[in-house]
Amino acid sequence: MAPHLGVAYQPANLYEAVGVLLILAVLLYLRRRGVPPGILGLTYLTLYPVSQLILFYWRTDSETPAILWGLKQAQLTAIVMLLTIVPIFTLIWLRSRRAGATLLTQAS
Repeated sequence: MAPHLGVAYQPANLYEAVGVLLILAVLLYLRRRGVPPGILGLTYLTLYPVSQLILFYWRTDSETPAILWGLKQAQLTAIVMLLTIVPIFTLIWLRSRRAGATLLTQAS
């Protein structure tokens, strides 16, 4: 419900739907390329918090208060998720690349 009648609001749910569809497009592209197991899930867990950071930056509703450093709860949660997932994603990605390189050298 709009707190101020006569004031134009942005359709945040439409923006979120577009963001999720873009993430789906990236995941389908990676799946077609045959990424190693686990990378698709970790890619989603990385891209979704990024979309939340962007979405809640644009979202200017007065009902969602800033909690810390001017960030809203969804943004803080997204940052915590990124700080957790990105190192795991990097570790698994590097291990899968090393395993692929080892298989290529053994096949040669």
